[in-house]
Amino acid sequence: MNAKFHALMLWLNFNRMTRPDITKRHFITIREKTMNKSHLPKKPNVNVILIRTLFITATLFAHNFLGVLSNNDTDWLSFGGPGIDNNRNAIGETIISPDNVDSLTIKFVIPTVDSVSATPVTFNNNVYFPDWAGWIYSANARTGMINWKYKVSEKYLPQPADPKAISRDTFAIDPTEQLIIFGTQNAIEGGSGYVIAIDLKGDLVWITLIDDHPLAVITQSPTIYNGGVYIGVSSVEEGVASNRPGYVCCTFQGSFAKLNLTTGQILWKTLMLPYNHGRPDLYSGIAVWGSAPAIDPIKGLVYIGTGNNYRVPSDVVDCVTSARTTEDKFKCQDPKNYINAILALDINNGDVIWAVRTSPSDDWIVSCIPGFITPNPGSCPEPAGLDYDFGQAPLLVKACNKTSCPLLAIATAKSGIAWAINAATGKIYWTVEAGPGGTTGGSMFGSATDGKRYFVSISNSSKNLYMFVRPSRYSPPSTRGGALVAIDISTGDILWQTANPTDAESQAPVSYANGVVWYGSRDNSGHLFALNAETGDILFEFVTGGSVASGPSIVDGVVYAGSGYTRFGYGTPNNRTLLDAIDEIIGEGKVIQNPPDTFQLIAARPIAASLIGEEFYLHSSVSTQGIFKIIVERRLSSMKTKSYVPPVDILQKFIELLSQDYQIDIEILTNYIITAIFAVVHSTSNFLTNCLHYSYTDGFYNDILFSFSEYANYSQFQKELFYWKNKNDYHKVKMETPIIPLKKLIIWFIWTASLKRP
Repeated sequence: MNAKFHALMLWLNFNRMTRPDITKRHFITIREKTMNKSHLPKKPNVNVILIRTLFITATLFAHNFLGVLSNNDTDWLSFGGPGIDNNRNAIGETIISPDNVDSLTIKFVIPTVDSVSATPVTFNNNVYFPDWAGWIYSANARTGMINWKYKVSEKYLPQPADPKAISRDTFAIDPTEQLIIFGTQNAIEGGSGYVIAIDLKGDLVWITLIDDHPLAVITQSPTIYNGGVYIGVSSVEEGVASNRPGYVCCTFQGSFAKLNLTTGQILWKTLMLPYNHGRPDLYSGIAVWGSAPAIDPIKGLVYIGTGNNYRVPSDVVDCVTSARTTEDKFKCQDPKNYINAILALDINNGDVIWAVRTSPSDDWIVSCIPGFITPNPGSCPEPAGLDYDFGQAPLLVKACNKTSCPLLAIATAKSGIAWAINAATGKIYWTVEAGPGGTTGGSMFGSATDGKRYFVSISNSSKNLYMFVRPSRYSPPSTRGGALVAIDISTGDILWQTANPTDAESQAPVSYANGVVWYGSRDNSGHLFALNAETGDILFEFVTGGSVASGPSIVDGVVYAGSGYTRFGYGTPNNRTLLDAIDEIIGEGKVIQNPPDTFQLIAARPIAASLIGEEFYLHSSVSTQGIFKIIVERRLSSMKTKSYVPPVDILQKFIELLSQDYQIDIEILTNYIITAIFAVVHSTSNFLTNCLHYSYTDGFYNDILFSFSEYANYSQFQKELFYWKNKNDYHKVKMETPIIPLKKLIIWFIWTASLKRP
C-alpha cells in the first residue's frame, strides 16, 4: 500500500440546528461525536453555533503583548501567528473557547503526498503549507479544495535540481507585497540552502542561495518585518558526518541573515561562531534551527536561539576538560562562539547586542547517541556533549508587575530548562526546569503564551520518570512520556503540568487561542489535544492518523493542523485515506463524465481512528468478525445519537452478500463500511458530512441524490429523496463527495441512517 498523508481542518459544527429547506441544499447534521474521555473533566453539554459571516475582534491580554500585528490580525501569517513576536497566539480568535472546543469536528481533509509538520498559514481565505515530499500547497481555507500545488525541485530551484529538495518551513506571508517566503533543504543530505519568494499564485519571484556549504539547509521559518526577511541557516552535517564513511568532521558554520523582501538580496549575514576558513580543526556547528525569529521593533532587535558545536579547536577541548568550575569552562570558549544561546541582534546591521549561553560546552553529532552504530568510527567528538541546543527561537512577552512591564525573551532548550531573559538588557529574569532533557527534548519546536502564562511541550525523549510539581486535576502525578507545562510569566513558577495521555513524546509547537492551548503528540495514532489554559484540563482530543509534529493554526473558528511525522527514526506517517480513492475517481474534486462501475476503497484509517480510537490500529489486521466485535460492540454502547446501527450479525450477513454480488474482497469492503458507519453516526468524515451523494448504477433509479437530517425517520427521509431521471442533471450540482457505484451500499446507508435506535 502506498502511504499517503494529509493536513486536517477542524471546525465548530452545529450541535443543534433547525431543519433545512431541502429544496435549497442537502446535508447531514449529526450530534457531536463521542469519545473515551476518562481523562477529561466532566462538564455539561454545550450548544455551539458557528457564525460564519460575523467576526468580532477581541484581543485578550493585549496589554501584555508587544502588539505588532499584521493588517489582518485574524490571519495566521507565519510560524509565530498573526504578529512578529513568535508567541503563537491567535489573538483575534473569539469563536472557539473552552466552553465549546469539544464540539469540533472535521470539515475537510486535504490529501498530500507526504507528512505535514509545518504550521499551516492563512491569508485571504486560503491556506498554505509544505509536505515532506517536496510539494507546497495552496488550498481554499473554507472548502479544502486545492488551488495549486508545485514541487520545489521542479518549479523553483535552478536546474538540474536535486529531486529530494523540500521545504519543511512554516511559510511567512507579507500581506502588503503579497509574497510567500520559505527556505529549502535536501531531506536527507542537505545542499539546498535557498530562500525563495513566490506570489499567491505560486509563481517564483526570487530565489537566493543563502549558504553554499554542501550540507547547509534552511529549517527555521522566516519572519517578515518592514521590508526585511529574517531567517537562520542550519545543516545536516552532524548526521552526514556520522553516516558517511571517511567523512572528516566538520566545516559548516551556522548563521543568521536579513534579506530584502522584494529582491532577495542579502542585506547582512552574521556567523554564530568564529570563522573557520573551511578547516575541520576549528569551530563548526552552531546551527540556527527552528521556530521563527522574534522582533522588537521598538528596540530594533531580533531574537533567535542557537545549537551546539560539532567540533571546537583542540586547545578549547583541553581547557574545558581541565577546568574545575562551570564558570571556568565558559571562559574557555571564544566569546563569539554562541553555543546553545539566546541572542539579540540589531535588525539594521546584524551586530550581536547580547547573548546568553546556556552551556559551557556541547560538542555533539549524531554518532554520539548511545548505541548508535556509525559507519564512520571516531566521528563523535570526545568528550561528547548532551545535544542540549535550542530547537526554537524565543517568544516575546511582557511580564507586568506592580512597578514595571519588562519585555522578556523566553525559550526552552532540549535540556528541558526554560529561560526568561530581559529582552532589552540580556539579563536572566528567571529559569526553571520545565521537564527532563533529551536528544530530541526537553522542548523542541516552539512554545506559546497567553500573556500571563508560558506554555511549553516537553518531549521527554529519554523516557525519564518525570515527577510533576503541580499536576493538573485529571493528570497522573508523573509520566515517562511527554507533557504540556504552564509557567507563570512574571515569576517562573510552574502553574500546572498535564501528562500526554498516550505516554508518547510531545514535540509539536504549542498554539494558544481564546483560553485554549493546543499541542500534538507523536504517538502512532497522532493525537491532537486541546487544554484549558487556566487549569490544564484536557477538553478535547482528536486522532489524526499519523504522528503529529505540526503546531496548529487557529483562524475564525477553524483549526488547521498537519499530520504524519517519521523523523528521528520513529513515529508514523499517515495512511491512505478515503480521499485518495475519491481523488482517483473524481480527480481533485472534479466530477468525471463516466464513473466506473466498481472500485475498491482501502480502509480510511485516519478517519476511522479519529472515531474509534486506538483499537482500530491494534486490530485492523484481524478477522472481519474480530473487527466488528472490537469496534461495533465496544463503541455503539457509548453513542449518543438517534441513528440506529443494525446488530453485528445483520451487518456481517449484509457484507457477505454485498461481497458476493460485486466480487469485492470482504476485508476491504468491511473496512470501508465500518468507516461509513461511524462517519454516519459521528458526522466526522467529509465522505458523508457534506451530504451531496451521487450514485451512478444502471438499472437503479438511474441516478440518486439524497440527504437526511439529524431527526430523520423513514417517512421524513422519503420526502428528501430525489430521483434524477436525466443523467446530466447531476452536473448542475457542485459535487464535493465521492461517487458511489454500489446500489446496495446506498440502500444500506438509507436504512441505517433513517431508522431510530429502538
